[in-house]
Amino acid sequence: MSAGTSTDRRRLSAVIYEVDGGWMGVCLEHWLFAQAASHATIYGELERVIQVHVKIARHEGREPFACLPPAPQRFAGVF
Repeated sequence: MSAGTSTDRRRLSAVIYEVDGGWMGVCLEHWLFAQAASHATIYGELERVIQVHVKIARHEGREPFACLPPAPQRFAGVF
């Protein structure tokens, strides 16, 4: 999964898992996550959350991801 523009790409790792009949996607490098109703849509939802974060950070003149800590260690252990 990549975020940013075509000239500013970054590879991110994610854990995707089923929970309570829905799906959760958690970015490991930065504490971002998304939920979706199906496995088929969770990837797009997580990518959308990442893209929105990048757009807002740039609009506010901040470096994307700079203010986000990594995901909690319990998620990294799953990967």
